[in-house]
Amino acid sequence: MHNYNFDDFRHAFTFMRANWDKYPFAAAVEKEFSLSGTQEAFEYAVARKPLRVGIRLI
Repeated sequence: MHNYNFDDFRHAFTFMRANWDKYPFAAAVEKEFSLSGTQEAFEYAVARKPLRVGIRLI
């Protein structure tokens, strides 16, 4: 959730936490990348136009 203010993030997180078992949130992330693969993630996003890509921080 990159372009949102703190309240937006808080409300979205609360909604997702309460509804994780009702909606396929994980399906919104088409592909995940490691933090060291951030450049690859951006290139993938530009080329493929997925709904979301994920960056694993750990």
